[in-house]
Amino acid sequence: MINVADWSGNSWLSMFTTEAETILGMPAQEIGDAIENNSEAAAGIVERVNFKQFIFKCRAKMETYNDEARLKTIAVEVKTIDYKDLNNQVIKRIKQLMG
Repeated sequence: MINVADWSGNSWLSMFTTEAETILGMPAQEIGDAIENNSEAAAGIVERVNFKQFIFKCRAKMETYNDEARLKTIAVEVKTIDYKDLNNQVIKRIKQLMG
């Protein structure tokens, strides 16, 4: 589970191995070894990710457990931000709006 936030608030997401590896920047085996053997190294891995920006593609659904409805959100895809491409898209859109 990971807590992600944007301008609208924050949310807890579940994710699979490939998405976690993308965010943490290392293979799952290394992350697991760090957690088991060196708690300081594990804390450092998590600290490096704080306040980094990613693009998340998520799937959400309502689940009921013990008569309590709650939203379950899963990160299906995580991408790093390509700022050059993003800037080109914004410039293209501005030019379209200007005519």
